[in-house]
Amino acid sequence: MRRVLALGAFIFAIAAHAAEEESAVPAADAAHGKQIFQTICAHCHNTTHETSPVGAPGLAGVTKRRSLDWIEHWITNPEKFAASDPTAKKL
Repeated sequence: MRRVLALGAFIFAIAAHAAEEESAVPAADAAHGKQIFQTICAHCHNTTHETSPVGAPGLAGVTKRRSLDWIEHWITNPEKFAASDPTAKKL
């Protein structure tokens, strides 16, 4: 289940990146990623540049701050990734 959620969030990140780059992403993929984001991620994160009330970073422009590979690793196993990545350790 965690892998499915991570995949959905990753698809949302890719869709956001694609929108920033003005490239096409299948609507069904973007809609599925958005649904997962709203169900799981939006409890802590928002889609602005502002830090949320619970201290989670806003995700607007995240693909300009982090690579898609970095985002995938963070979403799929944040504890393990934070142990080995200097940027993730600071979060």
